[in-house]
Amino acid sequence: MRTAAVLFTRDLRVPDAGAPWPTARRGRASSARVQHTPAIDKETMMTDALPNWGDTYLYTLRPTRVAMLTDGPTDRENAAAAAHWVRLESEHAAGQVVFAGRTLVNDERNFAAIVFKAGSLEEARAFAEADPAVVAGVFRPEVYRFEAMLG
Repeated sequence: MRTAAVLFTRDLRVPDAGAPWPTARRGRASSARVQHTPAIDKETMMTDALPNWGDTYLYTLRPTRVAMLTDGPTDRENAAAAAHWVRLESEHAAGQVVFAGRTLVNDERNFAAIVFKAGSLEEARAFAEADPAVVAGVFRPEVYRFEAMLG
């Protein structure tokens, strides 16, 4: 993974890993242990800071029936969600799924997000559409190209 680079102005000082945050005193840091971050080339700053995950995509899943969250899932929804989870665990172990999670709101704002690798947008859409919970009509997907900024 490439390391992130941070651009500071010449007069800004930051504490090293073991030092407490300095307090400003007449424009200078009060801590004796400070380090300066050198200037970097602005044209390569963003690309050098990104994790190298290859062709990465994100798909969101929203429930087709919000009452599933408030009143509980039907047997069909429960079975589809279980198959969805088994697939994500398997694809994560295989290295295709980078990470996945869901929001903790139980209303129409609820969604899950899956970050994964695919060779093209078409492959990414096919991957999302093959999700067992999507096939069962329990969730509806949206697919996006994804660029990691930190990680």
